[in-house]
Amino acid sequence: MGYLSEKVQSKLRNCITPFIWLFFAVPATVIGVGLIKVCNRPEGIFQFIYGSLWIIIFGYGARFLSLSSRIMANYFKQISNSTEEAGIVMGASWFRILKKIIVPLQGYGIVAAWLISFMFCVGELGTTILVYPPGHETLPITLFTVMVNSPANIVSALSLIIVGITLLPLGIFLAATRYFLTMDAKGSRVLR
Repeated sequence: MGYLSEKVQSKLRNCITPFIWLFFAVPATVIGVGLIKVCNRPEGIFQFIYGSLWIIIFGYGARFLSLSSRIMANYFKQISNSTEEAGIVMGASWFRILKKIIVPLQGYGIVAAWLISFMFCVGELGTTILVYPPGHETLPITLFTVMVNSPANIVSALSLIIVGITLLPLGIFLAATRYFLTMDAKGSRVLR
């Protein structure tokens, strides 16, 4: 969606960005109720989603896909159109251009979008509490349940686990960036 909002020349281009942000602006409970209404129908084609973990994944996608697509759109702005045009001139298909040119240049954008979406998903409670199937509680739901029914030390331990799970991918990314990138004589970052 980030690619569509930045690179595709169309009259609909100006309509894509507000549409993308619409899902992020909608409250989590509204998305949860909407998922229940769509998926909880006996004759519906989405019935298989209702009792599985897929409903949570669709809820996270509806909530945070807009955020990651805007992050990717900002990274797509940095790629010159001439790089894609060079692939077209060489006769490469769009998928080959995507695989060989766009994705390698978007490495940091992909990781940044994933990290930010992951951090939001780990703490998501509004949609998840409405749609999670029995026996598939996420950590925020478990923390919410424990907070109401258990002593404070257990709540604190679960909170630290959630913070650790949130910070672990960020720490790995920062360590990998520090390891694989080095400064050259001009002060620019280059790969080792």
